[in-house]
Amino acid sequence: MAKHPINLMYMEELTYAGLGLSIFSLALCLVIEFLVWNAVVKTNIAHFRHTVLVNITVCLLIAHCSFLAAPVPSASPPNWCLPLTVMKHFCFLAAFFWMLCLSLGLLHQVIFVFVHLRKKVYLGLCLFLGYICPLVIVIVTFITYDNGSKGSYYSDETCWLIYEATLKGSIHAFLFPVFIIVFVNMFTMVVVISRILKSTLLEVSSHDDAKEVAQSIVKTVFLLTPTLGITWILGLFVLMLDLTTKPYAQIVNYAFTFFNSFQGFFILLTGCFSEKKVRDALLKRFGQQHSMKYKSESSTGLTSPTNRT
Repeated sequence: MAKHPINLMYMEELTYAGLGLSIFSLALCLVIEFLVWNAVVKTNIAHFRHTVLVNITVCLLIAHCSFLAAPVPSASPPNWCLPLTVMKHFCFLAAFFWMLCLSLGLLHQVIFVFVHLRKKVYLGLCLFLGYICPLVIVIVTFITYDNGSKGSYYSDETCWLIYEATLKGSIHAFLFPVFIIVFVNMFTMVVVISRILKSTLLEVSSHDDAKEVAQSIVKTVFLLTPTLGITWILGLFVLMLDLTTKPYAQIVNYAFTFFNSFQGFFILLTGCFSEKKVRDALLKRFGQQHSMKYKSESSTGLTSPTNRT
């Protein structure tokens, strides 16, 4: 996200450790969704939420794998950098547009309480926003910058888009849509929190009630931040701050790297394990398998020749 390649102590190790854990977490998230889908997805709202979560997970998983595919661009095979840049550009944008779909769905639920979304309409809108919009942006950017030529569309030093100056460079075809989506998602979070306050503030009659409201707000922020990509707002500060301004710029860079390289892990925690229905479905599924295995072993032991004699 920085304007130019940066070199901070342990930044590279932190990045690769975070991406490695995120890739494992995102893959595990997809496995969990496959295992519990039929048990959890029984309403339109649940279908919307889990469909969006699966698509965010898939896009981030491919983007992170593409990032790790070229850890040292100079050592990568020839002509490998361009497809990786295009893949990262598209997949990261697609992930953010799917986050926007989740944000719009939450806004609709909060504002239009008694107006139900039609399944086909919402999924059609999500597919258009999630894949068509980022595809158009990537294609237009690719064509605009000399048909994806090196030094114009991408840098062979980073296998990523180029920052030339303010409002100049292919990187802005990534920054503009991402920051617009992040600000929309932040607005959604504010609306959700305000509704929580509005519905509970009148009922607050003691210090314990106020504490409970505060806990609800903290929980909402914790659950929504990874799946809405709110931590990417730190990237705006990375672009704005001078790296020589110590220690503030370094703190922002480390924070941005930590939260966004570990984003897949946070999505696993907040998107899968935080939902009680998912936890119950997993416990039930593995509990049944353990019970069946125990019964099978018991029946085998009872019918074995040694027992019969």
